[in-house]
Amino acid sequence: MCTLSFLPDRQGYTVAMNRDEQRTRIPASPAGEHDFQDHSQVYPQEPSGGTWIGADSSGNLPAILNWYSVDTRGLGAKQKSRGDIIPALLHAQDAQNTDRALSAMQLAGIHPFRLVGIFPGEQQVHEWRWDGCALAKQSSDWILSHWFSSSKSDRQAESQRGKVFAQKWGKGQNDGAQWLRAIHARHIPEPGAFSACVHREDAATVSYTEVSYQPGGLVMSYQSGNPCQAVGAPAQVRIPALTSYGRKFS
Repeated sequence: MCTLSFLPDRQGYTVAMNRDEQRTRIPASPAGEHDFQDHSQVYPQEPSGGTWIGADSSGNLPAILNWYSVDTRGLGAKQKSRGDIIPALLHAQDAQNTDRALSAMQLAGIHPFRLVGIFPGEQQVHEWRWDGCALAKQSSDWILSHWFSSSKSDRQAESQRGKVFAQKWGKGQNDGAQWLRAIHARHIPEPGAFSACVHREDAATVSYTEVSYQPGGLVMSYQSGNPCQAVGAPAQVRIPALTSYGRKFS
């Protein structure tokens, strides 16, 4: 259960993601920096070590959504966590190697997911879909895009949230990042399972993550709780960009 938005500009992008989970789930830790060889990675973290969104010094960003449209009754019990996928893929460093790494993973036992990959160096957007048996890939243009999921209905989430996002795009906002924050906190037509900011008896939006990438570096902001009830400044992690020689800017 999530809402993911991608807003590119001339030099980089802004990504926003609402994470929707059961209210009983143990809270994740805010975004932290992790070094790998000559570059840095940043992502919030589950107690188990997994995550649903991450990014690296090159601005490459994978984000994962549950794929509820797939009937899982014939797949058996879940044996592996989807959260382990992104930390492994962040080592890949570009679109082609990400595709190879994901295709080589042993995905059997992982329930269906949709994985979105943003690659600014190549200006590519890819989506991989795992239905529990097979992995498929499709590509998107480098334009404003949204992805929606809900355990109640992926199709209804896409229809209702997508309509609101399309109607509200750019209205009264000169700042794209500001617009993303505002729309991810909205309740149209009312707080519920299909509003962008989810409010259900059993589940809710439990965090808002925002990533801004420009040639000089990347910033990940993390706000726990419902976006509509955000209190105080979000936790932020900044990492420098890599030069074309694979070294960090100082």
